[in-house]
Amino acid sequence: MLRNWIMVGLIFACYNSSFARGLNFSDNTVADIVERVGPSVVNIVSKKNIRTPGFRRYQHGLFDYFFSVPNNVIPQKGEGSGFIFDASGLILTNFHVVEGADEIEVSLDNGKVYKAILQGADSRRDIAILKIQDKNFSGKFLDSQVAKLGDSTSLRVGEFVVAIGSPFSLDRTVTLGIVSAKGRSLDAGDNTDYNNLIQTDASINPGNSGGPLLNIHGEVIGINTAISRAGQGIGFAIPINLAKRIASDVSKFGKVRRSWLGVEMSNVDQESYRYLGLPNPRGVVLRRVLADTPASRAGLQVGDVILKMNGTLIENASILVEKIQEVPVGEEALMEVMRKGKNLSLSVRLDEHGSQNSASSPALEFVKLKPLTDADRNRLSLESSTHGVLVEALDKKSQWYLRGLRVDDVIVQINQISVRDENTALRLLSQNQGKFGTLVVLIREGFLTYLEM
Repeated sequence: MLRNWIMVGLIFACYNSSFARGLNFSDNTVADIVERVGPSVVNIVSKKNIRTPGFRRYQHGLFDYFFSVPNNVIPQKGEGSGFIFDASGLILTNFHVVEGADEIEVSLDNGKVYKAILQGADSRRDIAILKIQDKNFSGKFLDSQVAKLGDSTSLRVGEFVVAIGSPFSLDRTVTLGIVSAKGRSLDAGDNTDYNNLIQTDASINPGNSGGPLLNIHGEVIGINTAISRAGQGIGFAIPINLAKRIASDVSKFGKVRRSWLGVEMSNVDQESYRYLGLPNPRGVVLRRVLADTPASRAGLQVGDVILKMNGTLIENASILVEKIQEVPVGEEALMEVMRKGKNLSLSVRLDEHGSQNSASSPALEFVKLKPLTDADRNRLSLESSTHGVLVEALDKKSQWYLRGLRVDDVIVQINQISVRDENTALRLLSQNQGKFGTLVVLIREGFLTYLEM
């Protein structure tokens, strides 16, 4: 028995040794990564003043003297992480770390503290770019203080990853894990699109938000995002390729520019993949191609199945939308599609379709919604368990009609948020008025359809 255990141990040790050599993953690999990347990781403190209406202030009285609440303002402080990605003083982090901040302070690993400003953000993708703006800043960081950005597209499930951040105010905490999955989508319960996320078992907790997720080469392949979930031991990160594109837009144009394709689509599922002649239930079927859009100009047609984009497998509509957002406006994307059993490659030049950072948003154009009733379900041949809101009337001149919404559509989700009443739907549509890249899940003529608006 002892001999068997020794033999198993020797086999396991030899396997681990050869595995480590194949990865060039030595005992000091993680320590080397931390030593090299650590100087680029920063702790972020955001300060905001919250006004408390209805709270009586006793002018010059004993209450003010002892408790000092000027003008009913209560200071609040939040913490998070980030990393320097440009020597000029640019920092990437999560938008929710600095949202609404009146003052932002950035602490470096050498103990220096600088003031920073929010230079640009994509709130829906939870990405923010900060810039050091402090009289004590020399104007340029050392190369050793700047993180190297990797390629999240080449990331594989099972790869080792390292997360660095400041969870629970514990500065520069390091955790190790693997890539558990890719392409995850989560409903965060607000107007944030958490699509195509990297899932990892490296511990990510409050305070880790905005810190880097690194591969074994010390390259940033994701931005850690602490999302409150019921399960433990599960962390998520935003792919760095999306962050790179957003940072480039902010640097060049001062705003986030959104690419778009201009299609209605549905996921290939277990019921349709054999009918479509596919080997597995992956891909996106085009149910409508809007006129005068990048899709129509490239020759995409109704019934085409998009299988790959720029070499990346497209498993569902959420991944396709995120891959489109990674491509800068005006650049071409290579689509691999199946059309009537034949594989085709089409080049699509993606256009800008509005701006996330519009200065103002017009009033919600005319759209009349109503809760889905049993009579509606019978008329539309829907199952009794179907929930959503029915588009009862719609102005044909409205942006929503022009982007593909139709009367008798049943809206099920807007940007990953479930919709069961007209107030929620109108609120979400209003929040996205003037914004493009909105993903609406709806039922049309019995088919589950994804509408990129």
